[in-house]
Amino acid sequence: MKPLQFTLIALLPLGSLSAASIYDFQSETDADFFTSEVSGWTQSSANPSIDGVEFPLAFIANTTYFGGSNLAGHLGTQYGNNPLSATTSVTGSLAGAGKLVNSQVSVDFAIAASSNPSFAVRDAFAISVTAAGIGTAASFTLTPNDVDTTLWSISYTINGVSGSTGFALTENSDYTFYFNFLEGTTELSYGSTSLASVATSFDVDADLADIVISHTQTDFATNAGHSLNSAVFDNISVTPIPEPSASLLAGVAALGLLRRRRAN
Repeated sequence: MKPLQFTLIALLPLGSLSAASIYDFQSETDADFFTSEVSGWTQSSANPSIDGVEFPLAFIANTTYFGGSNLAGHLGTQYGNNPLSATTSVTGSLAGAGKLVNSQVSVDFAIAASSNPSFAVRDAFAISVTAAGIGTAASFTLTPNDVDTTLWSISYTINGVSGSTGFALTENSDYTFYFNFLEGTTELSYGSTSLASVATSFDVDADLADIVISHTQTDFATNAGHSLNSAVFDNISVTPIPEPSASLLAGVAALGLLRRRRAN
């Protein structure tokens, strides 16, 4: 029988890496406004008021998406108008969530659309991640498809480089979008579908700053801009991505364990 051999190795606890949920909105209250009532968030423009009654552009409400029966953020002009081509953004702070590089930022996202022909306006949306000292590191833009009214074309901007993905989001369907900020590369995806990969050289010491959800009025064809075409978003998380050297070390360590077991 061979003597028991011990090998000194360093193991990276890959299995213990988990997403740090930053916003799931479950501690908020139904009908909270993003202008002042949703913790950690700000809104770029004031809500319109009619006869002293405030109508929200962004608010918390129950949703049938992302598993259903939970609170989520909503952004659109269901209840109030904005000027044509105006953009309203809600910004959630990611301060303290970690560095930009070697982080994955994810968000559950859907575009809710009504089949009511009285609410036929189709608007554009965007999801962006910013970092301290960098500004917008990466973003998705969702633009109404010119041919199919149930689709939104997906384009991207990564560190100032823009392009079209060739993919589309379907209305009334939920997705998980991922921003993967790797060393030397930034990758964007939804679900298991890769959308874009661009070589980047972000400052490894730059901290994550914000996630920004935007809505832009694009058509006043009906109801002076009122739209039931809104963004629904939830479960915003930040997950650390192992550095390449650490991942390689973990792989070597696992290989060493396997060889030792075979030798014994």
